[in-house]
Amino acid sequence: MSRQTSRPPTLRHRTAWRTFFALAGLLSVGGGVAGMLGLVARPEALGMAPPLYPFAFELVFLAVLVFGLGYFLLAAAPERNRDIAWLGLTSKLGGLIISLRALDSGQLPASSWAQPLVADLPWAIGFALFLWLTRGDPDETND
Repeated sequence: MSRQTSRPPTLRHRTAWRTFFALAGLLSVGGGVAGMLGLVARPEALGMAPPLYPFAFELVFLAVLVFGLGYFLLAAAPERNRDIAWLGLTSKLGGLIISLRALDSGQLPASSWAQPLVADLPWAIGFALFLWLTRGDPDETND
């Protein structure tokens, strides 16, 4: 009797996952570059005091860009680069929590409430879903 094996979810839905991760990469690389070049809203535009150390914001945007490069690697080979999704999930959940705490404490203006719900929550859900669906035997999810 032959054992029938099912294909891992990432293989069945590979195009959808590749599109999801490519879009995450595009948004992160674009946002990182825009932030480093000063093309996004500065804190002063949001009614906040100018930062004491502006280079720290540039470093954050550099990290966003680097994460985006990782998401492109994940899009290219979701099974082989699955662990990069842990970085995405961690950063998106962390960003969501930090942003919500900053909103609650008044460090961020109330007008920026949509940022964590748009920029972090949907992506965290996507990364978590991918990781959940591809859990199990590592050999099953590798190319």
